[in-house]
Amino acid sequence: MLKVLLFSLVIIPLAFFQIGCQEEPPAIDREEAGKELDIAEIGLQPVEDTHQALNQAVCWERTPGREEYEKMVDNKLPELKKLKEHVAPELLRDDLGRVIEIFEVELAEVYPGDKDTRKEARELWVEAHRIIHDLDWVLLGNEPEDEVYYGASEYLESKRD
Repeated sequence: MLKVLLFSLVIIPLAFFQIGCQEEPPAIDREEAGKELDIAEIGLQPVEDTHQALNQAVCWERTPGREEYEKMVDNKLPELKKLKEHVAPELLRDDLGRVIEIFEVELAEVYPGDKDTRKEARELWVEAHRIIHDLDWVLLGNEPEDEVYYGASEYLESKRD
């Protein structure tokens, strides 16, 4: 009886959550989006680079530690900050700002000193991953193997027909 209750309280809601996340991404004309973004000099390479780093950090149920956090802050955040300064659409700046805030503010509080708090941080890492994942897929056309679109980007969701 306990197993049935556990299954119905944990596994079934998780299944619905995954199904709910597999919606179609908004259709975006990449050429038009490129004009709107106005980032010809910079490009969106920081999005792809950050997505790859986040895939390594959080996919396959990994829980990143302080070392991975420091690598992200030192190597990827400067690129995202520069991109954020140059993108035209406010909602895209908000998306990039949210990812930056997760690392500079929220995760900075989770990783104080030598304390290892990976489990507390996982949800924040996943949120950052989902935003960058959606941007990488839709804006750059880097379709992920799992073909899951999370709907985590405010900019992309504003482009729905």
